[in-house]
Amino acid sequence: MTSFQCIPSSQHSVPSPDGRYVATVHESRLEIRLSAKAVIIQSFPLPRDGIAKWRFLQWSGRSGAKAEGSNRVLLANGDTIRIWDVGDSQWSAVVNGATSGLGEIARVCFGFSANEILVFSSFGVKVTVWSLATSRGHEIKDPKSLPTCYDYRPRTGHLAILTRESAHDTLMLLAPGTCELLGSVDLTTVDAQGVKWSPDGQWLAIWDAASMGYKVSIFTADGHLFKVFSGGQDTDNIGMGIKTLNWSSSDCSLNIGGFDQRTVILQRNTFYPSIAFEHTSTIDDPRITVWEEQISASEERSYVMASPPTCPPAQSIDASFSNTGVAFIEYNIDGSLLATRDDTTPSTVWIWSPQSPSAVAILIHHSPVKKVWWHPSIVNLLLIQCDLVDPVAHLWNAAWEAPKVIKLPLDKLDGKIEAKWLFDEAIDLHMLMLGNAHNYVIGHISPDGELASLPDEIETTGAGPEDMFDEGNSLDLCKVSDEVDDTFRFRRHAESSI
Repeated sequence: MTSFQCIPSSQHSVPSPDGRYVATVHESRLEIRLSAKAVIIQSFPLPRDGIAKWRFLQWSGRSGAKAEGSNRVLLANGDTIRIWDVGDSQWSAVVNGATSGLGEIARVCFGFSANEILVFSSFGVKVTVWSLATSRGHEIKDPKSLPTCYDYRPRTGHLAILTRESAHDTLMLLAPGTCELLGSVDLTTVDAQGVKWSPDGQWLAIWDAASMGYKVSIFTADGHLFKVFSGGQDTDNIGMGIKTLNWSSSDCSLNIGGFDQRTVILQRNTFYPSIAFEHTSTIDDPRITVWEEQISASEERSYVMASPPTCPPAQSIDASFSNTGVAFIEYNIDGSLLATRDDTTPSTVWIWSPQSPSAVAILIHHSPVKKVWWHPSIVNLLLIQCDLVDPVAHLWNAAWEAPKVIKLPLDKLDGKIEAKWLFDEAIDLHMLMLGNAHNYVIGHISPDGELASLPDEIETTGAGPEDMFDEGNSLDLCKVSDEVDDTFRFRRHAESSI
């Protein structure tokens, strides 16, 4: 019999980018656990006046970034940011007045390295790049308020960011570490929706508002315009525009998802269309494997194969324009497969091969699909999260006879469920995390898709219980003065309580 341990929390817990750790705010402490065994390796005290106010919980680390030799985690609320280092319990930092008096923090995240923090102020007034190494901040005025308005170049860390002043879009290229302005490009876009580096760092893609049709501008790494793709449309037929965009993780081809239920792949370097995927309302191709989720009288979920023709359930006809089109395009680790969802049929996931216009598989669910995640090391393994209160995860693997539905126990079912893959090279099992704002649980999945117990011989590393709560390791995070010269406060050595 497989046993599970529910971990209590005060808000949604967040796994580290490498999947080895899970950060949890529980009552008046920030707890860091090993994901494999749920063992606490660090526990940091929090100021009690902020228990119910933490809006942001973030880890350092991002895809393509250089390893920093440590994992840092931040908590933020109001205009204050607190940072800890999992690898060094005697180090911490506090950034007071992170928005320089311009309201509360609208968005915050680590930059390219663990020594850099991006802070977006309210109303899109500015973004400040704070350096934990120099205790200085670099301000960028009038950033676009979209989450896709900036991106870091893989491997080098050059920052590309979109700004908008006087109703005019500008692309800024900043040097890593110093934020020195390397180039500024005036864009011809009406309202740029995002910027994204290619995985090899050679190209930048900027896409325009949907009102401009399929308009993507491709720039070289130094900011020179290379090509503008308009989807082959003329001024009298501009189409319904772009909703999402993503680069292939393998060959750096560019994939565009439109509001017209179409996904187009542009070839690498030439950026000419090579193939297009259509999310049709009726699936009648017998070569496509279609799976439908079924719920039994005992509320057991499973997949059954559907016979063509099949019509995925569509949303209501009075849905707004923003609720149509391709919502996401997610590539697997080697770029051989991609998963999409069209908002016209929100409960359906389409799995494609970039070499074929026909879908590899289609999965139809009872509830709308929120997000999908490919496994970080298993090429054909996909995690599907539906909009459910029940702690349920849907799994697809090309090697299985049928997709699987995994249900994990949670002590308290209340609020939205979040699902994520976890990863540990020492364990020959797939780990996934399911949780809500009150608790989370980690399930170990065998290669054939069944729940499995973690082997007892797995060893854990890090501080033990006698180290975690040693008074000599407790950090005194009392309220810091709001004086200008006290914006940053570091602690290299913990103070003992006497």
